[in-house]
Amino acid sequence: MRANHHSPLVKRNFVLGVVNGALWQLGNAFMNPSTVVPAFILALGRGDKIWIGVISACMNSGWAWPHIFLARYLSTKERLLPYYWFSAIARSVAILALTGVIALLHDAGPTVVFALVAGLFLVYGSCGAVGIIPFMTIVSDSMPASLRGRFFGMRWLLGGLMGMAAGIIVKQVLSGRSGVAYPNNYVMLFGIASIIYVASFVSFGFVREPARTGPSRELPMRQELARGPRLLRRDPDFRRLATSRVSDAIGGGLTVPFMAPFALQYWRAPEEVIGVFLACQAGAGAVSNLLWSQISDKRGNRQVLIWSSAASVVTSVMVLVSLVLPRVPLGTWVGVPFTLPLALFSLAFIPQGVAMSGLAMGQTNYLLDIAPNRRRATYVAFSSLIGFPLAWWPVAGALIIGEARFPLGFGIALVATVVSLLNATRLREPRALDLGLEADPIPVEERASAAGG
Repeated sequence: MRANHHSPLVKRNFVLGVVNGALWQLGNAFMNPSTVVPAFILALGRGDKIWIGVISACMNSGWAWPHIFLARYLSTKERLLPYYWFSAIARSVAILALTGVIALLHDAGPTVVFALVAGLFLVYGSCGAVGIIPFMTIVSDSMPASLRGRFFGMRWLLGGLMGMAAGIIVKQVLSGRSGVAYPNNYVMLFGIASIIYVASFVSFGFVREPARTGPSRELPMRQELARGPRLLRRDPDFRRLATSRVSDAIGGGLTVPFMAPFALQYWRAPEEVIGVFLACQAGAGAVSNLLWSQISDKRGNRQVLIWSSAASVVTSVMVLVSLVLPRVPLGTWVGVPFTLPLALFSLAFIPQGVAMSGLAMGQTNYLLDIAPNRRRATYVAFSSLIGFPLAWWPVAGALIIGEARFPLGFGIALVATVVSLLNATRLREPRALDLGLEADPIPVEERASAAGG
C-alpha cells in the first residue's frame, strides 16, 4: 500500500500515533527507568547494584521474548488491532497494580515489595510485546516511509517537552522541602505515570487499520525459528543493524541504569538531583527530534543511526571525564549544590537524551525500511528476540561495577559505543534511490535472496 500523506487514514493515524507517543514519553518521565526507578530501588533499601540490574532486566526482557511466538501467529491475521487492545488493557492493569503494591504493601518489607515490583514490570513488558507487531504493522502500512521520521520525531518532541516539565515536578516531589516522604513520594510519581500511561495506550487503539493480506497459513515453529538466523546470514543490513543493537545494549546497560545511583551514592548528591537529570535528558531528547525527523525524512535513517551513536560516545566520554575532575564547589542551582564533576555529569544526560531518541527512531525506522511486507513480522520478532539476552546485561553490569568499580563499567560502555558507531557507518541506506543519494552498493539479487528468507 502506498499511503497518501493527505489521506484521512494517514492524518487520523498520524495524530493518534503522535498523541500515543507523546503521552507515553510523559508517563515515562514520572517512572523513568534510568533515573526515577533506580532511585526508588535505593530508597526501598536495595542499595546493592544487582537489584537495580534485575529491575532493569525485568523491565526490558518482557518486551523481547513473546515475539518469536507471536510473529507466526499474527502473520496470518487480517486484523491486528484487537491484539493491540489486549496489550493496552493488560498493560494498564499491570502498571496500576504496580502503583498499588507500593501504596498498600510498603510495610511488607523490601524483599516482598521488590519481588512484586520486578514481577509486575516483567508482566507489563510481556503484555506490551503483544502490541508491538500490531503497532509496527499499522504504522508501516498507513505511513509512507517519507513521513515516518516526522511521525516518530513528533512523538518524541512533544513527549520530551512535557518530560522537561515533569522533571521539575519530580525534583520537587523528591526534595526534602516537598513534605512528601517515602513511600508516598514514589506512590505519587508512579500514580501520575500510571494514569498517563493508560491514556497513551487507549489513544492508539482508535486508529484505523488498513486492509492487509498476510500468509494464508501459520508456519510451524521449527520453520519460523530457522528464518531468523537465515535472515541474519542473507541480509547484511539486518545483520549490521542487529550488531549495532548489541553494542548499544552493552553500552547502555552499563550507563543508563547506573548513572543516577552513581551520583546518589558516590557523590552523595541529594535525591532531588534526579529531576535535574530527567529534565536534561527529556529536554535534549525533545529538541533533538527536530533534527532527527528532518534527517530521517530527507537523508535517511542510516544518518540518524550514525549521529545518535556518536552522541552515545560523547555521553560516555563526559561521564569518564567527570570522574577525574576535582570536586570544586560551583554553588547551588535550582536548590541542588553542584560541584564541578557533578555539573559535568549532569550535562552528560543531554547527549544521552539525544542518543536515546535518535537510536529509538533510527532503529525502528531502519527496520521498517529494510523489512519486506510479507516478512515484516519475522524481522520485528527476531530483532526483539536478539534483545532478550541483552536485557539481562545490566545484571552482569552490576557485577562488573560491584561496590565501586564505576570507572570500569563506564570504560567498557565507551568501547561498546565506539563499536556501535563504527558499525553504523557500514550500514546501507535502503532509500538511497528515493532520496537521490548514492546508488545501493549491495547487489539486487542478494537483497532478493534475503527477502525470500
